[in-house]
Amino acid sequence: MFRSICIFIAAMIAAAAACAQTWPTKSVKIVVPNAPGSIPDLVARLAADRIAKTLGTSFVVENNTAGAGLVAAQTAARAAPDGYTLFVGTITSFAINPNLFNRSLTRFRLFGRKK
Repeated sequence: MFRSICIFIAAMIAAAAACAQTWPTKSVKIVVPNAPGSIPDLVARLAADRIAKTLGTSFVVENNTAGAGLVAAQTAARAAPDGYTLFVGTITSFAINPNLFNRSLTRFRLFGRKK
C-alpha cells in the first residue's frame, strides 16, 4: 500500500511539472493533404478553431494537395519535432500512398509515444 501511494505521489508531481510547460508559444500549423472544403479540411478547421479558442493562440490550416498528398505528408514528417506542426491524415496518406508509391513515412509518431 505504501508503495502504491509513493507511485501515485510521484505521478502527480510529474503531471504537475508537465502542466507547467507553456505550449504553444507560437502559431501551430496543421497540414492537410486534401483540398479546401473537403471533409479532412473541415475537420481540421473546426478543430483548429476550437483549440485556438481554448489555448488562446492561432492555429493555421495549410492545404497541400500536390503529389496525391505525399508532399503534405513529407512536409509534416520533415518539420521540427517540436509539436508546432500537426498532420491530418487519411487512409490515403497513411496506408495507400506509402504502398502505392513505395515511400516510407516512418518519421510519424503517435501522440504520447516515445522513440
